[in-house]
Order: sequence, then C-alpha cells, then structure tokens
Amino acid sequence: MRCALVASALVLGLSGCIPDRGAIPTIPIPPPDKMLFDIDDTAGTVTLSFALDPSYGGDLVYIFNLTRGDASDGGVVDTAGAFTSEPFPGQREDQIDILFRRIYGNGDDAFGDVCLMLRDPPLDFNDLCPY
Repeated sequence: MRCALVASALVLGLSGCIPDRGAIPTIPIPPPDKMLFDIDDTAGTVTLSFALDPSYGGDLVYIFNLTRGDASDGGVVDTAGAFTSEPFPGQREDQIDILFRRIYGNGDDAFGDVCLMLRDPPLDFNDLCPY
C-alpha cells in the first residue's frame, strides 16, 4: 500500500513538470477603460481606438461583431501601442470581440481576446459581453 501511495505521488509530481504541448500562449488583454468606441449612429458604423503600452506594438488586431456576424481585419498596433480601426458596421449594444495576435519569430503565435458591449465610453468590466 505504501509503495502505491509513493508511486501515485511521484506520478502526480512529475506530471506538473511535463510541459503541455497543446497550450496556446496568451497575451494580456488591456482593461475595457483603455478601449474607445466612436459610434456613428447615422452611418451605422463604429471605429475602435486605444492607446496601450509599447509592448503591444506590432500586434495584429481583428474585430468581430458577434451580433451581426461581421468580421474586420482591424489592422496593426503601431510601435507606440496606439491603434485606430477603419469604420466597421455596428450599433449600440452589439457584442464586439477584439482579438489580439502576437507573432513571434520562432513560428509561435500568442493570442488574447476580449468581448465588449458596444457602448459609449468610458467602458469598464460591467461592459464585458454576457457570454
């Protein structure tokens, strides 16, 4: 019995040392109050902008309007961490998913996303999508 307990403890202990090859690297997502939606009710379009720290420079941004089923290649964050999208279709209370993608030279990519309700600023954690 004692040998079985020792063997079980050894297996459990070693399993924490084996890297998970299936894990997807992530990047930190900025808080909602850093995101700014400029809503044009007349045109039915929205522009997303933000100013983050320079570590986001070069990240790719994709914008998905989950309510309407639209996707937009948002663009690339500049080296200072600033970003402004082209206008994309949207109206107040749409669910907007913002995906960040960081490409590393070794072929690995890191991802992070946040879904926000399309509302007037300032946004906060109460404006996260309800899913």
